[in-house]
Amino acid sequence: MGVDIILTPELILLLIAVFFILFFVILIKYGDRIRKIKFGLKGVEFDIDPLPGEYFDGIPKLPNESELKKEFYEAVRLIRMGNYSEALKHFDLALNEHVEVEGKIAIHNERGICYLNLGLIKEAEKEFNLCINLSTSESVKALVINNLGLIYGVLGDLEKAEEFYLKALEIAEEIGYQEAKINSIGNLGNMYFTHGDLEKAEEFYLKALEIAEEIGNSEKIGVCWNGLGTLYQIQGKLKQSEESTIKALHIFERIHKEDCIAQTYVNLGYNFKLQKNFEKAEEFYLKALEILEKIGQKSTIALCYINLGDLQFDYKNFEKAEEFYLKSLKISEEVGDKKRMLQSFGSLGIVNRRQKNFEKAEEFILKALKIAEEMDYKEGIIKSYNNLGVLYKSLGDLERAEKFYLKSLKMAEEMGHKEEIARCRQNLSIINDKKAE
Repeated sequence: MGVDIILTPELILLLIAVFFILFFVILIKYGDRIRKIKFGLKGVEFDIDPLPGEYFDGIPKLPNESELKKEFYEAVRLIRMGNYSEALKHFDLALNEHVEVEGKIAIHNERGICYLNLGLIKEAEKEFNLCINLSTSESVKALVINNLGLIYGVLGDLEKAEEFYLKALEIAEEIGYQEAKINSIGNLGNMYFTHGDLEKAEEFYLKALEIAEEIGNSEKIGVCWNGLGTLYQIQGKLKQSEESTIKALHIFERIHKEDCIAQTYVNLGYNFKLQKNFEKAEEFYLKALEILEKIGQKSTIALCYINLGDLQFDYKNFEKAEEFYLKSLKISEEVGDKKRMLQSFGSLGIVNRRQKNFEKAEEFILKALKIAEEMDYKEGIIKSYNNLGVLYKSLGDLERAEKFYLKSLKMAEEMGHKEEIARCRQNLSIINDKKAE
């Protein structure tokens, strides 16, 4: 026999008061992490962003040990600053025999991300495989298999990368893990982008965007729009690129993602550079730099200096360009970011060639090539071969120039990299014309 509850005005007021107290407690505790508040049949639902390094949806949460959490969060903070070498030291301190399996999985995954960003591919692969071996969670496997796909993407083995992305996508679809689906579909888009199949890339970016909008994940929506902006830049659709990037910017501003805001500024700067509006480009690069220096994200600061150097290069202010490239190199070396070091050395090689400092140019390009080979980073190797070809052509050594263009072409064809294949063939055509003169 049930008991009738009479909703008197006093009781209604009390219930409303309790509701608002709970509502404001949640707002105070999670305010800057609440992504969305939904009112529906289930009542009030809060969509809360995880803390750095905290995992939801079947991914291991961190154990309760305060020392582990302290070291883990410090490591994650350093990752966000682009200081991957220092982050690894803190992960080493967090990883001890007292850590439970779930904590070990979280740490090994983050270590893998550090190694991947440092260009230490074999170490990254080892960490991700450890996660898979330790975990029984399908959610974890979906995310980590996707990370293994990233490794093969860096190595230029696009078939293997595709295999891992599709495997991760299959798991994510089976368990209904939407965030992991977005990651895999977005990375398939990135793979087609690298392949030069821009139509296919756009198709996958739009698929990822559709899912992100369905689940209301603002950050991923912004990332998708930013990716589309970059794609449209390459296609020469600069107005469409600007519109997509501004959509991303507005989303990141709304959710206060400063690192993402800075990235959109970088993309807008590059867009204006392509439009030959160098003043506007510089304005956005400097805006990005201001944010990045405030949050201490060193790896992207190094990228900003490369972009500012490229602007000075376009102005034919080669000494100033070299100054920016050296700043980028210094920061990249400090944090051990090999990929950014490779870019800096490559840019220093090009700017010294333009200044007819051929010996220094060769030295810098060979340093870039060495890093690319150590990383087994095929795209970096191709670019270095091309840069050496251009250098030897400038010196009138057509035989050596042809040799490096052919090496570059062979690797680009193995990768199926359409853009680089076209560049290599054009360079070889110039060499053949010069030989025929």
